[in-house]
Amino acid sequence: MNVRRYGWVVIVASLLATGAVYLLSVPVVAVTAQTRDVIRPGMTATEAVKIIGGPPRWYDGICSFSGGVPGNPTNFYKPTWVTSSGQLVLEVDNDGVVTAAQFAPIHVCDQHLADLWLERLTRGVGASAIFAALGTLLGIIAVVLWRKGLLAAGGSSSTQDGKATGSGVWVRVGGWGISLCLWRKQAAASN
Repeated sequence: MNVRRYGWVVIVASLLATGAVYLLSVPVVAVTAQTRDVIRPGMTATEAVKIIGGPPRWYDGICSFSGGVPGNPTNFYKPTWVTSSGQLVLEVDNDGVVTAAQFAPIHVCDQHLADLWLERLTRGVGASAIFAALGTLLGIIAVVLWRKGLLAAGGSSSTQDGKATGSGVWVRVGGWGISLCLWRKQAAASN
């Protein structure tokens, strides 16, 4: 590789690293006291979810925490968001209208950093985004290898007495060849 190609590689790697650092530093949802202040009684729960930025659940790979909004023993389910910055709980009536919003800071007791990174890098989409990105990347790599003449694929079949007895698929990457053969037995001759 010449110096110009190294320059492009360095530029692309720098942009990807900057994007990853940005995504890792910005939470997926806004669970703060300021968000609580924006949510007003009379809003629908759907409007509140749009303001917060995601469905009610625990974010940032949090497994357990202490502190937070005190619970109400008469109403066990309330839409609740938990992030590293705190806990936000909505009081919602039977018609789906917000009657109150509460926020309290928390102390994170247990947190899985791999889940935090995956969530923030995929913006909450999760594994499906990773598989889609990997599939796209493998497709791009395959096209580049094919264009450079380093990737080839094909199929073949064998016959005996005019009847197909087997078939196979082969792939060659660089100097390495991989073949997969699928054979089937020839049907017995009937008299």
